[in-house]
Amino acid sequence: ASIRDAFLERLCARAARLRPGDPLDPRTRLGAVASGAQLAQNLRHVEAALAEGATLRVGGRQVHGPTGRGFFME
Repeated sequence: ASIRDAFLERLCARAARLRPGDPLDPRTRLGAVASGAQLAQNLRHVEAALAEGATLRVGGRQVHGPTGRGFFME
């Protein structure tokens, strides 16, 4: 359990540092979701998991991209 907890802490800390960016920029590590429909489906999956008792540790929300356009999710 201690190895799992340490791993999850490090994973969540790293994921929390990811910011959406231009997918054509080689420094970007978190690009846009393919479409509005896919973003909506991803958000529904998060909501369903939460409704079933999942714990959200990082992300899970829609956010604005670097230009204010596009379909981005934490």
